[in-house]
Amino acid sequence: MIQSLAYTIEAAPDFIAQFDMFRKKRNMGGYERAGMVSFQEANEMMALALQLREEIEHWLIAHHPKLMQNRGA
Repeated sequence: MIQSLAYTIEAAPDFIAQFDMFRKKRNMGGYERAGMVSFQEANEMMALALQLREEIEHWLIAHHPKLMQNRGA
């Protein structure tokens, strides 16, 4: 799904690579040991997720504005 962002919202390759890096780290942490993610990395992941949400909202406004008419209501 992360790789599909290049085709759906035309996300930049470095954006996708960063998301994929966090995904791999999350999978390792979930299966191998706890505590592998620092607070800084968690904050970076949150910022990346917020950026993704913003990019998706902009894409939806540009391509499917009717879907965004009632947001925040």
